[in-house]
Amino acid sequence: MNDNDIERFFCKVEIGENENDCWRWLASKKKLGYGEFNFKNKKILAHRFSYEYHNNCQIKDKMLILHNCDNPECTNPKHLREGTHKENNKDMMLRNRQHNCKGEECYLSKLTEQQVIEIRSRYANEDTSKRKLAKEYNVSAFAIGSIINRKTWKFI
Repeated sequence: MNDNDIERFFCKVEIGENENDCWRWLASKKKLGYGEFNFKNKKILAHRFSYEYHNNCQIKDKMLILHNCDNPECTNPKHLREGTHKENNKDMMLRNRQHNCKGEECYLSKLTEQQVIEIRSRYANEDTSKRKLAKEYNVSAFAIGSIINRKTWKFI
């Protein structure tokens, strides 16, 4: 990290009045509100950049940077800690965040609600296979089967 990178980073951060306030990321964000920062010609998560800069370290392989404040746009190093996927999932369960999204609101979703309706309708009314639908919608045949059998996207 050079001085130019640091200056560019802090131009995109709103630092709270109190040292314990969240530092809001003001620039581009991913679906769930995590800040994105262009560094060395690639996009990285702003809170990861902040953690590495303020702790003068590199994040270990397969490790995440967790938010104690539960605010994805926060880059305050006092709110950030290194953790495992297991710890992140435990935090998610404790904070009841696992049910905050459904369907296309979820960042991992590859389909829209309209596409799910189309898939069910086409499978019921046309001579098509799960495999053909999977290829067309760029998902697995298992995912198509789960949609058709209402194991996923149950609310539609």
